Amino acid sequence: MAARSSPVVAPRAAASSFLDDVTGGHPPGERGDRLIFPAALRVRAKRDFEAVYRTGKRIGDAFFSINLCANKVNLPRLGLSVGTKAIGNAIARNRVRRLIRESFRHARPGLRPLDYVVGAKSAARQASATTLRASLETLWTRTRL
Repeated sequence: MAARSSPVVAPRAAASSFLDDVTGGHPPGERGDRLIFPAALRVRAKRDFEAVYRTGKRIGDAFFSINLCANKVNLPRLGLSVGTKAIGNAIARNRVRRLIRESFRHARPGLRPLDYVVGAKSAARQASATTLRASLETLWTRTRL
């Protein structure tokens, strides 16, 4: 039986900061020429959602509402609130979530470093993807003001 050889792996240099560690040295949300959505760009903790709802400002239209407030990480972060009551089954909810995440990834370079919690309204259930993208783009523009 032939002996297996393991590839030689160079030791990893110490990360210079939290962001370098999270993003691998790339700007947050970008890896090469791809747009990604790492954990550092997500609002995930219940206390963060509660802080946005309690102290944040709200803007919206017929399809979405966006609650926003300052954060401590100095990066724009996204939280999603897409409920069964408003949107329906898991397939429809996931479709709306994907559209919101895609829109955020493209808008992120121009956004202020705030926490953004996007809630979907029931009108988003029947709307086309083009309509939802246009709605989100308008809302992202309004948050920049």
